[in-house]
Amino acid sequence: MARANSIVLSTLPCVNDRKEELQKMIGPWAGDLQELLDHGLFVGGTLRAVRLFLGGDLAFLSAFLGHKGASARCSCPWCPVVAR
Repeated sequence: MARANSIVLSTLPCVNDRKEELQKMIGPWAGDLQELLDHGLFVGGTLRAVRLFLGGDLAFLSAFLGHKGASARCSCPWCPVVAR
């Protein structure tokens, strides 16, 4: 987790909080991000694995992960629970 070993990707706020706006903003980067996760990254001539750490408020995380948000029955965006 050393700063020298980290690459930070940030996003700028959308015009509104709708999922469609977020997809327009992040969509062009999604393929590059998936390629990094699948194939790693060369750092100083050494191939390194890539880990993705998402940060943001609940509204962003829910929209980014395709979750229904805080009003959902199971509101945690990280939880794989499926409500009956």
